[in-house]
Amino acid sequence: MSINYITKTTVLQRGWTPGSIKKWLGSADKYVKNPHYRSGAPVNLFNVNRVRNAEQRPDFLQWKAQTQLSRAKRSLYMKEVKANERQILFAEISATEIPIVEMSVSSLKYKANWHFEQLKYERNWANDSQTTLEKKCVNFLRHQCSPYEAKLSNLIGKTGRAEAYKLTKTKVLEGISEKYEFLRDECDMQIHSLELAAVKELST
Repeated sequence: MSINYITKTTVLQRGWTPGSIKKWLGSADKYVKNPHYRSGAPVNLFNVNRVRNAEQRPDFLQWKAQTQLSRAKRSLYMKEVKANERQILFAEISATEIPIVEMSVSSLKYKANWHFEQLKYERNWANDSQTTLEKKCVNFLRHQCSPYEAKLSNLIGKTGRAEAYKLTKTKVLEGISEKYEFLRDECDMQIHSLELAAVKELST
């Protein structure tokens, strides 16, 4: 393709809009067959010098400055909207009770171990030597004995989902820690891991 011509897509990437192209450039200077689809619409080509000359027009420069200002205002507004949505979501999570099923320690250990063995079989885990009984219990309570999974499903598509996930998990772990004293160390370890992950994300 000749360097004297640029596509409509390239013109748009220079800050133009379909409306401004129509106003200041009008029809394309050249049409070529679509290189990707035989049945596709022809590719519109514009003489690059004509585009540059149009970009120096006082009325175009005034329009571009106003457009950039409008885009900046819209971007700031959207950031404020997203920040507000994030705050509302966090407030909802903080105010929501996340109940944890209560059972005897012996029953919990038995059920957690059985659940882990089922997962191990279904997912073909080869080595579980690093998985303590306490971790099995905490994970069992979190996934099977609380509305944790449902809460995470409700976060899909929402602003601040990653932060909300950490907040939700932390809240569940704190609930488990309060109800089962022998699991406090494991809960604290998992909460600490979440905090380390958050710090790492901020530093990257």
